Amino acid sequence: MLITFFISFGLYLITLCPTVYVGDSGEFTTAARILGITHPPGYPLYVLFGKIFSTLFPFGNIGYRINLMSAFFGALTCGMVYLISKRLINNNINEFQKENTKTSSTVFTIAIISALFLSFSKTFWSQAVVAEIYTINAFFITLLIYISITKYKNLYLFSFISGLGIAGHYITGLLFPVFLILYWKELFHKKNLPERFFLYTIFFLLGLSVLIFMPIRSSANPFMDWGNTRIFEKFIDQIRRVQYKTFEFGQTVNLQTKFSFIKYFFKLAGEQFTYYIIPLILLGLVNLYKKAKKFSIFSIILFLTNSIVMLLILKFQFNPQQASVVEVYFLPSYSIMALWLGFGLLFIAKYLKPYFFIPLLILPLIMHFKYNSKRNNYIAYDYSSNILKSLPENSHYFSSGDNQMFLLSYQQWCLKRRLDASFYTDTGLLFKNIFGNDFFQLTKEEKQNRRALVENELLLQSRPICFSLGCSFSNLKNLKSEITGIVFRAKPLPADFDLWNFYVIRDIDNKNYLDEYLLRDVSAQYHYFLAEKYYKFKNIKNMQLEFDAAADVGGDVEWVYNNIGISLKEKGLEEEAIIKFKKGIETNPYDDSAKINLAFIYLNKGYEKYQIQKYDDAIVFYQKAADINPKLPDTYNYLGVLHEQQNNSELAISQYKKAIDLKYDYVDAHYNLGVVYWKLKDWQSVIEQFEIVLQIDPNHQQARKYLALLRR
Repeated sequence: MLITFFISFGLYLITLCPTVYVGDSGEFTTAARILGITHPPGYPLYVLFGKIFSTLFPFGNIGYRINLMSAFFGALTCGMVYLISKRLINNNINEFQKENTKTSSTVFTIAIISALFLSFSKTFWSQAVVAEIYTINAFFITLLIYISITKYKNLYLFSFISGLGIAGHYITGLLFPVFLILYWKELFHKKNLPERFFLYTIFFLLGLSVLIFMPIRSSANPFMDWGNTRIFEKFIDQIRRVQYKTFEFGQTVNLQTKFSFIKYFFKLAGEQFTYYIIPLILLGLVNLYKKAKKFSIFSIILFLTNSIVMLLILKFQFNPQQASVVEVYFLPSYSIMALWLGFGLLFIAKYLKPYFFIPLLILPLIMHFKYNSKRNNYIAYDYSSNILKSLPENSHYFSSGDNQMFLLSYQQWCLKRRLDASFYTDTGLLFKNIFGNDFFQLTKEEKQNRRALVENELLLQSRPICFSLGCSFSNLKNLKSEITGIVFRAKPLPADFDLWNFYVIRDIDNKNYLDEYLLRDVSAQYHYFLAEKYYKFKNIKNMQLEFDAAADVGGDVEWVYNNIGISLKEKGLEEEAIIKFKKGIETNPYDDSAKINLAFIYLNKGYEKYQIQKYDDAIVFYQKAADINPKLPDTYNYLGVLHEQQNNSELAISQYKKAIDLKYDYVDAHYNLGVVYWKLKDWQSVIEQFEIVLQIDPNHQQARKYLALLRR
């Protein structure tokens, strides 16, 4: 085990990220440092382990120390896979072979190679060099497997570790029932059954009790207090991940989406050890089934539960962003694949000496090294530092996404930088919630109104206000903001210097880093803001080049094409904007933003044709808008007006009703429908529609006037 551990740990140390990283890294690092409570389900075990690591290791910055913890548990997991592989093989060879020196050497070599394949696998390696939860989760699951195949199967230890593992990550909870396959006989042995079940439960709850850290710590009001878990109901909601609505609370997704994720998983599975090794893995599964049928069935069910079953439960839409979230969930399945590989090598060992297998390791090591080497990756650190440089003294700063707010929490709470600035998020989470204690209970529309109210009040204050790309601040009516560096300023200030001269920007176009979604997001933002800078200096050519660079780097990042399209439209480059919106829709069919913006362009074009009485041309553009975004009620209202102009009352009524179905309080659609009924002398329907108009808008003079005429 030690050889496997030190080889793996050494590799991870060489490729370890030197500081904070994108994604949850900033949040986990900060929570470990200040004993905070992270996003649901809170991850208290990670926080406590992280605190120990950040305290015991006095070298390196805090980000490096927490990254080191991932490397440690990653190497430990590979060590566990070595032990499991070795024990499984030894359990299934006869005593004579066990005593044979050659056999012992073969088992030793095979166990190390299978463990190192996991160590060198693409996704596992990537999670072992940054501050993330997944190597700890993988460690606990492999530890449970090891306990389960030992001679005495200590159920008390298993129960305790299960509780700890579930407290560490909910994936362990999903996989927990699968272990009943290995423990069925021991669990349901009639001797002292009630007493033993009681003790198992006590040990399980003892492990699970680490969750109590959250309400206890929340009572101390830490800087990071996600979910306010001191309140029992909030504590339960935190554990159940109610906020994310990804399991039983999730949105409805179709079977095609599920199939897309399953296909994506098998693509990832093939990439882990390289596709060339897949035949050996399948051979190993067959060999394992012949030698240890019970464990092979257990391993198959565990593999499928951590992949296909989990994907059927999850409620994600399939797009590049959600795919990047899901891909790290499968580490336990990859651990199982490593065990299967060991039995594939065992079969081949009948015909080849074990040292012939060692060169096989070179393939994943070479193929995955560039992707996973983060030893010089300062992109996340530079990005958050540059945001801080962009903020005037005593600024309010509003952030829209996890990537930014987690990095800023690291900068302010770990590194103690820019303590003068106040950070907020659109969601009211992580930083101080200024939207009111009832904000989380509000509907989506009520939240938008509350945000607008609070943000408008802040604009009346003297403190500077800045916000990020995509932040709710950009939706405020009559807001005159301007781009300053890589942030927006809600209160433009005269600048006598170029912030870009003060930024540190490293490796944003390094292709070795741009395989990762969140790094592409950051890189695309730099190029987007550079394009805006060039436009300010009337350099249209460079503006176009930077917009193209943003699209090349981050074309699959959901905001990129849409925001470039908006910017081009505002600059009068409508045809170029249409191209970008179409590309955005093609890239992410589930995102409505580009659809809405493209539909509005077609609506405007249709209205232009309508004004010069080219009704057929107007209908073409309105129909394009309807095809692009069928959920936009304005489209059907305008189509109704056009059909009415062409004396096609039946079609006009149909279109107005579609608009009303999408938006019942659409005053214009109800009024226009009433006018058509007037022409048809359907007086009862006229009265009905005009009464609805007045219910929605009591000050609507035309509806009141004509309704009065009808009632004389």
